[in-house]
Amino acid sequence: MKVGDKVIVDPTLPRLYHSIWAIPMELVKDRIMTIRRVGDSGDGTHYCYVEEESYIFPCSMFIPAEGTLFLAIYERRQHEERR
Repeated sequence: MKVGDKVIVDPTLPRLYHSIWAIPMELVKDRIMTIRRVGDSGDGTHYCYVEEESYIFPCSMFIPAEGTLFLAIYERRQHEERR
């Protein structure tokens, strides 16, 4: 993943975790976010700074939004609202 990529939380994670670093999963699941910056902790873990929230998450919790059914539905809803 790189800066500017649209990502969503991996759909399997909400079933495995109720929160990530004390941030309720409900706040971030089902949201399309844009990676603003990618960092490295030094121990091999890459972190993503996302634009829509002021949170820092492990990149491993995201999947690319491009090509997902979720993104297609989201874009269709956005288009319908503009009419």
